[in-house]
Amino acid sequence: MRRPLLIPGICFAGGILCEWWGRFDLPWLFVSAFAAFTIAAAWRDGRALLFPLVMFLVGSISAGLRVVPYSPSDLRLVAGPVPALVTVSGRVAKEPELQRGTRSDEARPHWRVVIDAESLDGGGKLSAVRGRVMVFSKGPVYEKLRRGARVSVFGVLSRPSSAAAVGLFDYREKLRREGIHQQLMTLEDSDWREIEDVSGVGFARRFQTWAVRRLGAGLGNDDGARLLVAMVLGLRTGLTDEVAEPFMRSGTMHIFAISGLHVAMVAGILVMLLRVSRVPRAWCGLVVVPALWFYCHATGWQASATRATIMMSIIVAGWSLRRPVDLLNSVCAAGFLILLWDPLQLLQASFQLSFAVVTTIALTWPRFDELGERLFAGDPLLPRELESWWWRKSRLAARWLYSMLAISFSAWLGSMPLIAFYFHLWTPGSLIANPPVVLITMFAISSAMGGLLLGLVFPALGEVFGHGAWFWIRCQMEICARVAEIPRGWTFVIAPSGAEIVIYFGLLLGWGLRWWSSRRLAGVAIGLIACGVLIRQQRPVEITVFGREANAILCDLKGEADDLLIDCGRREGMERVVVPFARSRGIGRIPNLLLSHGDAAHVEGFDIAAEAFSPVVVWASGVRQRSVVYQKALAAAGRTGVVQTGGWLGSWRVLHPSPERKLVTADAAAVILKGEIGGVTLLVLPDASRIAQSRILERWDDMEVDVLIVGWPKEGETVLDEFLDRTRPEMIVVQDNRTPVFDRAGGELLRRLRSRCPEVLTVSQSGSITLGLADGRWSVETIGR
Repeated sequence: MRRPLLIPGICFAGGILCEWWGRFDLPWLFVSAFAAFTIAAAWRDGRALLFPLVMFLVGSISAGLRVVPYSPSDLRLVAGPVPALVTVSGRVAKEPELQRGTRSDEARPHWRVVIDAESLDGGGKLSAVRGRVMVFSKGPVYEKLRRGARVSVFGVLSRPSSAAAVGLFDYREKLRREGIHQQLMTLEDSDWREIEDVSGVGFARRFQTWAVRRLGAGLGNDDGARLLVAMVLGLRTGLTDEVAEPFMRSGTMHIFAISGLHVAMVAGILVMLLRVSRVPRAWCGLVVVPALWFYCHATGWQASATRATIMMSIIVAGWSLRRPVDLLNSVCAAGFLILLWDPLQLLQASFQLSFAVVTTIALTWPRFDELGERLFAGDPLLPRELESWWWRKSRLAARWLYSMLAISFSAWLGSMPLIAFYFHLWTPGSLIANPPVVLITMFAISSAMGGLLLGLVFPALGEVFGHGAWFWIRCQMEICARVAEIPRGWTFVIAPSGAEIVIYFGLLLGWGLRWWSSRRLAGVAIGLIACGVLIRQQRPVEITVFGREANAILCDLKGEADDLLIDCGRREGMERVVVPFARSRGIGRIPNLLLSHGDAAHVEGFDIAAEAFSPVVVWASGVRQRSVVYQKALAAAGRTGVVQTGGWLGSWRVLHPSPERKLVTADAAAVILKGEIGGVTLLVLPDASRIAQSRILERWDDMEVDVLIVGWPKEGETVLDEFLDRTRPEMIVVQDNRTPVFDRAGGELLRRLRSRCPEVLTVSQSGSITLGLADGRWSVETIGR
């Protein structure tokens, strides 16, 4: 067989996925696998059918042993669902990582440490446990801990937090896919008890410390120096969201993960140097493969680096032994070995991106290479000896440029759906950015390797090479910043569904394996794209109500011009919840932003919202309000508009405030809107006081609505009984918060609301609430708690 590991690898991965989603009974899986193996051993003609089934069942068993808590000492069974003060003892499983990203994180960075728990002491009860815990510490634990150290940590043990809204990053699910189901929050460095006295620091830690010092010699602490360390060593502590944003938008963020690109470049540089030195091909493999594993160990055995090293070791070994190299078969072999070691790797985004890109290149490159042969073949009737030298050189240069673009396009094809799924980005600009950035990455890694090697003997010369690597990094930053500014070079998109991703890669696989021609593939792809566009156009209008930590309402209407963001909430809530949620819905720009009233809890995140959404008009009432934060926000707005009582703001009618009445408090001056959207009548009542509600009842007659969205005023009733009797809503959404307790809707309020309305939802219980409105009906989507 040309690719003997292709079918077994696919079946093994399929078994892992089925066990993850289906949860089969482990004893039955063992019995079925044993029976299938026995029949295959006895029935020779049926082995071709039964062997893939055996691999499928083995994949399910390997995943089940990691997913199902079969042991009574499993941490998931011992810890329980309620947060508790405990002491966890165990060994450090990975090197500590500094967690930093958003502006809030920069102000209070914290360390993440993964511990293989061995015992749990809670309330004087000591229990033996098995499982991994993610520990968050604000103390400087990096210098005290190393992989394998035995520790005892005191803190609050709980389940990781889930997504704040539908479509947002789910940290609980991410950790679950890594086999981590509990987190431990510590406050001080003194919470780390009985830390093992580390007399000798591990090799990886010593190498990283020395390499950071050598690479940063004479460079200071600017962004270029930090990015150089991130690219060469994978230490991403200096890679904040602001620094990483141009690389994300240009589709070149992959250069900062020690993955296939880095390992392939290191292998290529070493092979080139050895071959230039006339080292035999077989000896090259004996030198390069250990060197790759040294690099993997020196960078801390990162998961992506380990995967890439396994894959490249198989390829280099086959090349050095003069075996026919089939990249697709080598990729399957590497993936099979990795999944045998850790089946949950299949569920991680980095694994999927790495193997999707390499597999796509292996499938599509032969087709693109054939096209290049035809394009740059030259005149078949003219002998090569009669061609002019400049023509030969220009054709070679054009062929090289075509190869770079073809590989970049293949990598983009492989990563495009997964980037859209995980990061909600579509980056056609990466087709322009990746060829020069990848080439410059090779120059930067070569310079960095030269700086590290020469730094051992000639420190001054090594510093020169380090400055050269820094120069190439600055070139990368400039290219990515320019590409990120290209109109339509990137855009936010709605994540594709799992079925759409499977169909996409199925078409790509069929074309790469020559199951159908390019014309047939193009026809099928155009038809599927047209169907997808028609389906997406049927998506209902959405209104999302965020909790008090965000204090905002996002109206995603038909057509971008009518989109509206009501209030900006707190800075942290706007940055962590509202902005990511809008991007997950494919919203990169919101033309209308309304500041309902001068409450700091509703206006504080204005600068974050203005930077993220670039609103055309910032709307506010004409009532003068005393809030300093509110006045600063209006002063910083580029263009402002005044909403008038009885006027319209897009699809919304303004019911309040009235300009002829002198209003004192911010809640009394709140802008109240009513609109009919998707055939559903809604009324938005943000923190309206008793005065505001009474004024509306006096002024307006037709007040019946389908959905009533109410805020949480500082004083008085959330909504008056008289207001409920006049509006007669069929559903009420309360914009409260889980913490603090006085911001949460209590039992008495809920009983009063439910006595007048059949359906009452609170953000504190349901999480952010998304209403889908279409044809006079509405659907509710929540994340739950």
